[in-house]
Amino acid sequence: MKQERKDKNEKIQELTEKLQTGIQELYDSEKYRDYLRTMAKFHHYSFNNSLLIWAQRPDATAVAGYRAWQTKFERTVNPGAKGIMIYEPSNFKRTLREVVTDEDGNPVLDQDGNKITRAVERTFPSFKVGYVFAYEDTSGKPLPSIVSIVDKDVDNFDAVIDALQKVSPAPIRFDAVSGGANGYYDLLKREIVVKDTLPQAQKIKTAVHEVAHSILHDKIDGLDKEASKQEMECTVESVAYTFCSYFGLDTSEYSFGYVAGWSVGKELKELQTKMEIIRSTAHTIISGVEAEIMKDTIKETESEEMKPMIPEMTVTVVQTERPRRTMSHRRR
Repeated sequence: MKQERKDKNEKIQELTEKLQTGIQELYDSEKYRDYLRTMAKFHHYSFNNSLLIWAQRPDATAVAGYRAWQTKFERTVNPGAKGIMIYEPSNFKRTLREVVTDEDGNPVLDQDGNKITRAVERTFPSFKVGYVFAYEDTSGKPLPSIVSIVDKDVDNFDAVIDALQKVSPAPIRFDAVSGGANGYYDLLKREIVVKDTLPQAQKIKTAVHEVAHSILHDKIDGLDKEASKQEMECTVESVAYTFCSYFGLDTSEYSFGYVAGWSVGKELKELQTKMEIIRSTAHTIISGVEAEIMKDTIKETESEEMKPMIPEMTVTVVQTERPRRTMSHRRR
């Protein structure tokens, strides 16, 4: 049993190292550079504007002004689309009289002892209401994406989902999900929702991603209490990749791009500093799922000799057209 546990830990460690290598190779690719060039065209909105955008259109995967969509992205805003209100800078200038001072900060006086003043132009901050539009309300040239949906069927899909349901701290529900997300963890309701129209392999990967969210959200040990959303997303997607790879389901094309997209400009810092959290969380979910599937296997085949480990997932590629993916910071 100790040897089996050691072998499992070594395999998980090997997979997390493979994750780092794969993401680094993606960073060096032309596909990633194209993604960054497009990202650079988007305006970096202030914290207050980010809150306004989220409050009015939480499913927006990207936003830009009416003309910006046309000139920068070759897209047009759909007729009747509702704009998202934000604050736009509208600074104004005033000419003021200021007292002239010497190098020590003392007022400079004229021959009559009066303070000498000079005209100085000052800029004062002000704001006006502006509008941006969500990607979902535009049409035209697709934005580049560095992720591709995992479009595969899994032979033992029902058994894996059932086991995940049992080991997850939060119930998992399959339902419609608006916007560009494949799923989410609802902190208030303490439930996981996975998009019901996803292919089987993507459903598993998304479910594990959100299970990792539910495990790590309240376990701050090892995660900074002020951990950024980027750090958390990189961590939970890495857990999902490790889980799927352990059971023979390759999600590297999706996961590498997902993590790279969330850690733009930060190289592998978030991932490298969280490797132990990734390893231990993946181990927890993997061990729980193995145990649950083994229990069900024993019940169904009581006369069969117990196997030390469940077989790898067998996947069959489905020859269907892949749905278009949009650039999103909400993908799972």
